[in-house]
Amino acid sequence: MLDGRHELQSQRRRHRRQSLRSTLLLHADLRDLLRRHLADKAGRWKPRLLSAGLADSLFHRQLSAENEDRERSLELLLAFSKLSLISLFGVSAAMKARDLTPLVTHITLTMPLSNRPARMLALATVAAESLAVVALFVFPLLGFIVSLVLLACFTVHLSRVVASGVATSCACAGSSESTVSAVHVVRNAILIGVALAGIASMSFRPAASVAIQLTVAGPAMLFGAGMLWLDEITRFFSPRYSRSS
Repeated sequence: MLDGRHELQSQRRRHRRQSLRSTLLLHADLRDLLRRHLADKAGRWKPRLLSAGLADSLFHRQLSAENEDRERSLELLLAFSKLSLISLFGVSAAMKARDLTPLVTHITLTMPLSNRPARMLALATVAAESLAVVALFVFPLLGFIVSLVLLACFTVHLSRVVASGVATSCACAGSSESTVSAVHVVRNAILIGVALAGIASMSFRPAASVAIQLTVAGPAMLFGAGMLWLDEITRFFSPRYSRSS
């Protein structure tokens, strides 16, 4: 009786051990299967991840190149605006200071001022243009604002002269045989656009490098100085001037 009971207990223990062993083997098989599945997944996703990383790298590189191009364009615009206005007001102030008579004459003919107040206003004009040149060198934003104010005042005055029909020299660069016309108003409107472009570019790019300024120095200086004689240049190339010659 006792031997039968012991045999039954031994069979139960063996059965439990076999069940435990089977469970452990099953867990091991499942673990290996899961490991192989994950390895297979990783093998499939690795090229995709590499492709995604390469695309992301190329995108950032292209974005960086576009930012550099935009910054360079803003630098070029800033340098051109600054140097062209420096040339414009520098040459204008020098030509007026050398001989104030044409400007004084222009003021007395277009404003209700006698000779002495007209001369004081002419001197103030030269001083304001010189201030614009210095400000453009030292504090470019202030220089652009001063330039914008001066050009706006000159444009309003020249528009009034054109509307009144008074035939007088502009005296923009000293003595000139050219009388005030719509060309002078258009020229000033273009120069106002240059000043506004300088102010706008400074809001994105506060300063232009020396290399950029040297690159545009020649064209900018020629543009600024040439705008003072725009009326003479347009008349020189006009068919009427060619026939009279």
